[in-house]
Amino acid sequence: MLFVTFHETIATIYGYDEKNLTNPPNQNVLMPSTLVQLSELRGMLLANGFLYVVNGGKSTSNIVCYALSSTPYEYTYQSVFTPSIGAITHPFDCTFRSVGSPIVEYWYVP
Repeated sequence: MLFVTFHETIATIYGYDEKNLTNPPNQNVLMPSTLVQLSELRGMLLANGFLYVVNGGKSTSNIVCYALSSTPYEYTYQSVFTPSIGAITHPFDCTFRSVGSPIVEYWYVP
């Protein structure tokens, strides 16, 4: 499945079957939630079994965490992972890296 965001036009993620791009897209990758406002989805990252979505709209500016639902390629809202704070305003992407033992985790948000 190939996940795609649409800058400023559609506030969700579409999933495309990379083996058959003529199939219609899955328009419900992110299950709707009244607990979070999505705007200008810019980046996403699958890490630790979760889908992290960079929500870069000027009024939202956060990173939102989703968990895989019981339906393949559909994710349900879990929480705001990183709220809009001084260093995280209008984010564009995020990266995760685990190193060392015990595990040390690093998050990068450009």
